[in-house]
Order: sequence, then structure tokens, then C-alpha cells
Amino acid sequence: MGAECYWLLFLYRTVGFVPGTPGYELKPGFEWKMKDQSGNQSLRFILEIFSLVVLGVWGWRQGEGMTGYLLGPGIPLAAAAVWWIFAVPGDPGRSGSALVPITGIFRLLLELALFALTVGVLLGLGAPASATILAAAVLVHYALARGRIRWLLRH
Repeated sequence: MGAECYWLLFLYRTVGFVPGTPGYELKPGFEWKMKDQSGNQSLRFILEIFSLVVLGVWGWRQGEGMTGYLLGPGIPLAAAAVWWIFAVPGDPGRSGSALVPITGIFRLLLELALFALTVGVLLGLGAPASATILAAAVLVHYALARGRIRWLLRH
């Protein structure tokens, strides 16, 4: 079996379907249950707050004097605004409302981009151990949130 077959098998077993294949359907029993996700929702919240704090520290260090005082809170506020404004309508992992409705795949890419940016900022700040821990925690979060990922890929 070639590498692409293993990748497709991995997708099928974790997500429940292979996007882009004609006539794909979710496997039976692949529905996301919010009640089972409270611990993972807490982890996600901690990751989001940690990302905002790291971006604030980085912004503060980028400027001298008044510029640092503006960038320190400004960068995390901008990141939080993007996180809040762009959402998938009816997302059970959020309030369900969306100021600017986007597709699920775009939302997933937005979330991954914010976490990847935070990992990069940590590396730039000279904290490779923290960057590694954050990356691992993000991977654990998304591994536990397979149902939400499936939901986002369908919407």
C-alpha cells in the first residue's frame, strides 16, 4: 500500500470520511457530542488565552517607549477580534452566532494559523521549550476535537 493510501485510511479512521472523494458519507456513529468535550473546551480556552498573552509580550518587545505600550495590547486585541468576528454559523464549539460567517475549513485554517503564529513567536522570543509544549498541546486539542473538525469540514 502506498503512502497516499495510508493517508486516506488515516483520514477515514480519524475524520470519518475522505474529503473530495465522490459520494463520501460519514461513518455511522461519527457525530460530535458537546457534552463529552468540556475538558477539551477548557484546554482550548487556555490555549487561546496563552496565545493572546504571548502575542502581547511579543508586541510589547517590538516597540520602544510608547510604541511598545501600543503594540503590547494592540496585537492580542487584533488577534482576539479576528478570532471572534470570523466564525461558522451554528458552531457548537462557540456561541453559534457569527458576525462574519465563514466556512468551516476557513475557520479551522484560521485557528491553526493563530496557534502556528504563536509557536513562531515563542521561537522568536527564544523559548523553544515553550513553543514545543504549545505545539504538542495544540495537537492534543485537535486530536480530542475530531468531532468538531468533522463538523467544521462539513460546514
